[in-house]
Amino acid sequence: MNRKIQALVVDNARSSASQISEFLAEEFNAQVETAYNRVSARDRLSSKSFDIIILDYDLRGGGGLDFLEEIRSADESPQVIMTACGGNEQAASEAFEREASGYVVRDGNMLRGLIPAVVDALSSAERQQWDRERGV
Repeated sequence: MNRKIQALVVDNARSSASQISEFLAEEFNAQVETAYNRVSARDRLSSKSFDIIILDYDLRGGGGLDFLEEIRSADESPQVIMTACGGNEQAASEAFEREASGYVVRDGNMLRGLIPAVVDALSSAERQQWDRERGV
């Protein structure tokens, strides 16, 4: 992508949201916005297009999986990477069933794990954009 990546971090834990936001800005030169709940995330999504969303599985106010499904139901939804504490295989499986682009465990290696997940998600977004431009 030639333009700056537009990212949204949705996480009710402000310290995690800040850590992920700073990482995306530094590692991917992304323009990052944060939302600490579904309401503020919806507001941001209704007023701006994002390339990628990093979404907390344990989001208060309905949970990350339900919000993932809501996001993916939009006509041109952004790529969504789900993050969750612990290596919960059930959570990962459910996230992929609801069309998450990636899943990263929140542990000491989370930021390192975000790198390939973000690269893969952005590559997928570019392919989808190319297909739309070609009318596929």
